[in-house]
Amino acid sequence: MLDAEAEVDLLCGLLARGERIQLKAQGMCMSPWIFDGDMITVSPVARPLRLGSIVLIRQADRLFAHRVVRFSGRAAVVVQGDSLDEQGVSSPLDQVLGEVTAVRHRCGITFDPGRPALVWLGWLTAPWLRRRARWRHWLRQTLRWHPKRV
Repeated sequence: MLDAEAEVDLLCGLLARGERIQLKAQGMCMSPWIFDGDMITVSPVARPLRLGSIVLIRQADRLFAHRVVRFSGRAAVVVQGDSLDEQGVSSPLDQVLGEVTAVRHRCGITFDPGRPALVWLGWLTAPWLRRRARWRHWLRQTLRWHPKRV
C-alpha cells in the first residue's frame, strides 16, 4: 500500500507522461459541479488555461480540483472551490497538473466541464454559491449559539 505522498507522486508522474487519470472526488468544495464520490477524469493541460476551467493542483502531498478564477502574472493562477467562502489560493503554474475533462456523477450522468457554456455557467454561479455558503455558515453559527431560537 502506498502512502499519500507516494500516491500523489505516482499520479503526477502519470500526468507528466501524458496519461489521463481518473480520481474519486472527496469533499464538497466544488459542488454543485462535482460532489463527494463523483469520478473525475483529469488530462494533462494541452491548451492554455482559461478562466473558469477546473484544474488539478498539487499542494504538498494533496491534490485539489478547483476552478481558475484569475491569473496572477504569467507564472501563477488563482484557484478556488465553487462553494468555498474563503479567498482563492495562488498556485504556481508548475503545480497545475492537469485539467478536469470529464465528471461522472454517482447517478451515472457524465459531462465535460470544459465545454464553453459550462465553463461560463460555472464562472457565473460561483459567487452565488459562495454567498450561499456564507449564509449557511452564519445560520449554523446562529442556531448553535442560540439553540432555542428557530
